[in-house]
Amino acid sequence: MPFQKNLDTLLAALSSAPIIYGYVTPDLNVAFHNELGAEWLGDRTRDFTGCNLRDIVPQHVLSQTRPRVDAALKGEAISYTREFTFNGRVGSSVANYIPQFEEDGTVAGLHMFIWDTTEETRLKKEAALANEMFARAFNSTAVGMAIVGADGAFLQINDALSRMLGYSVEELKALDFQTITHPEDLFADLERLQGLILGHQESYSMEKRYIRKDGVIAYGILSVSAVRNPDRSIAHFVSQIQDISDRHAVEEKLHQEHELSRVTLESIGDAVITFDAQGLVKFLNPAAERITGWSLHDARGHHADTVFNVIDKGGRTIDSPVTRALETGTVIFLEPNCNLQTRSGETVAIEDSAAPIRNARGEVVGAVLVFHDVTEQRAMANQLEYLAHFDSLTGMANRVLFRDQAGFAMAAAKSRGESLALFFCDLDRFKLVNDVHGHHAGDEVLKAIATRLNAVASGALTVCRWSGDEFVMLASIGDTPHAASELAQKIVEACSEPIWMPSVGSIANIGISVGISIFPVDGGELADLMGAADSALYEAKRAGRNGFRFHQSTFNTQAKERAKREIQLRAAIRDGRFVVHYQPRVSYADGRIRGLEALVRMVSDDGLVYPDQFIDLAESNGLIDELTLIVFHAACRQLSAWRSTLDAGLIISINLSPSSLKRTDISARLGDILREHALEASQFELEITEGVLVESSEAIRRQLVLLHEMGFSISLDDFGTGFSNLAYLRSLPIDKLKIDRSFISSPGFDAEIAGAIIGLGKSLGMVIVAEGVETEDQEQALITLNCDEGQGFLYSKPLPPEHLEQHLLEHASPATATAP
Repeated sequence: MPFQKNLDTLLAALSSAPIIYGYVTPDLNVAFHNELGAEWLGDRTRDFTGCNLRDIVPQHVLSQTRPRVDAALKGEAISYTREFTFNGRVGSSVANYIPQFEEDGTVAGLHMFIWDTTEETRLKKEAALANEMFARAFNSTAVGMAIVGADGAFLQINDALSRMLGYSVEELKALDFQTITHPEDLFADLERLQGLILGHQESYSMEKRYIRKDGVIAYGILSVSAVRNPDRSIAHFVSQIQDISDRHAVEEKLHQEHELSRVTLESIGDAVITFDAQGLVKFLNPAAERITGWSLHDARGHHADTVFNVIDKGGRTIDSPVTRALETGTVIFLEPNCNLQTRSGETVAIEDSAAPIRNARGEVVGAVLVFHDVTEQRAMANQLEYLAHFDSLTGMANRVLFRDQAGFAMAAAKSRGESLALFFCDLDRFKLVNDVHGHHAGDEVLKAIATRLNAVASGALTVCRWSGDEFVMLASIGDTPHAASELAQKIVEACSEPIWMPSVGSIANIGISVGISIFPVDGGELADLMGAADSALYEAKRAGRNGFRFHQSTFNTQAKERAKREIQLRAAIRDGRFVVHYQPRVSYADGRIRGLEALVRMVSDDGLVYPDQFIDLAESNGLIDELTLIVFHAACRQLSAWRSTLDAGLIISINLSPSSLKRTDISARLGDILREHALEASQFELEITEGVLVESSEAIRRQLVLLHEMGFSISLDDFGTGFSNLAYLRSLPIDKLKIDRSFISSPGFDAEIAGAIIGLGKSLGMVIVAEGVETEDQEQALITLNCDEGQGFLYSKPLPPEHLEQHLLEHASPATATAP
């Protein structure tokens, strides 16, 4: 009979199903039950077939359920939740009584499905009591069921599955299970299903994601059993799906909160120690154990001075920041360049802070110390400090250190009424050495010249390698230029001697030309003295090389030229005669254009004037703030204009001077401009120079923090050319470091400095950008050093907007162009 065959099929599928199931006749005789049904009745091993429910179910239970059983026997499908006391157990369950009809419409029997929810109910109550973070305990939901054909099509679907997935029953029947399965879970499901088909197993369970009709992901526990034909082929599958979406959402929320706590702890330092009100150790985390050399077991109960012994650079013990925090009730920061003396006597460079812990009444009941090992970063900073101020080939001071020392020397000379001579030296015929013998031999010549200049300059204030084959010396000459002539003659004579080149087994005969300027006659600033000496050097070269010339003063002419340029700059600001060009910045990870740097040009009657001719003037005359706002306005207008053609993800970089950061209203003014153009701060990056680190004050730090909180990214430009303070670098909200072009393009790629900067930046979690990339060799070297992004003529020169737009479209990628 079709009825009996369908019933047998269902009974076979439910025999091992993970639910309590029984089938009873109208007179309440048990016709079939599964193992869980027997266990529910009191004995998993007993066969209750043929028994009457009146005989095997306690009277008080039968009296509770009888009205619903009678209703089901009348043809009504019954589903309800109940509390029970049965076979010595007190619990709860969900019961479904489904009538089975004869062909004439009479009830042939009842399918009884029972889900024991006792444990689930207990866990929910315990979870609600134990954790107030849960808004409500997990609610039990009815299990979704489906009969699935061997071809994956749905044959039968219950209402619970329909509700879970948001489809009507008929809509689901028009689909197959692959369609509603999350793509990332489909392979695992099919793999297990293949095991059923091949007969390796009869059922399987897995956690799985489904795609609801509304596109929302639903999470469920899927249990699948195979129903086989007599020949062992698959007749169909019986699937039960328990909806765990609510549970998954709560677990994900808990995971996110836990992850947030973990990341927050790690972000404020590597090691954590807590103390009681007397300064005795209560807890060390693993990082603190590793750094101090104390285990938690050994350290507990010891005083902070014992476990956390801090010394200064001279080895003197410093007052414990923990003790000071407990005494003052305030946060205490360790002074710079301190070291921790570990249990074994070793020293570790650290940075730390100690803060008091208060109870609800505000009383100090302990302290927490957060610190981290900065040995590597401090060593890297020291190395970077050296490499940034000394030439790696000759060991001489480089132009950065020279500028600083020259400033001090000129100030001292001015106060004493003395004169200084600046010697600008350039080697003669040096290019021929490189062309004939190669760059290695050329390096040998440069080192030999450096040695000779150092010997000549034994009494000079300082001598440096300016760039390539150029050297600069600054010497005190009292009140007579005769001393400068004698020193210049010694320089020429020393460098005229033949130079042995070991790598090629040959000698080089070169000379040197020297241009001399006098402070303060030829200028009161280093730039003026360098310009004057450069002019004199040109005259020395014209006169036949291998000699020296004094500068014939043009200081008044230069002063007049500077005044003229200031008038032009003020007029350009008044009339708005500026244009902004943009230079792309390229990611080395995927070759895409990630951003654009906005570079201003002044429009004059003679053409465009570049920033190096007016930015310093704008800084010194207080015009830089207004110029910054002009550039920001122009960049906002351009970004708005590009909305329809270019990807909104492009970030535009704007240079921000230290003087602008000293303005208390700079963040408000930039915010007003953003609102005017309906743009977000996250679409812009603000580039600051290392001078900000040197000048860093609390007011500047607050401005940077405020700008960062508004959404601006902060980039440190020209990194490596100034005196970078590592402590300030860590305390400011800087997202990106830009390696100065002087280390990339001229006089050659300085891999040592570039690598040190990249290593330092990476250790601080910053993105690294190289400026001045001009060759593929430089690009490849930067990629090898793990640099993130590059900018320079290799990719594009700064372009006006109309040309840049075409450039971006020609190099279209997901990061640079919007699909048509």
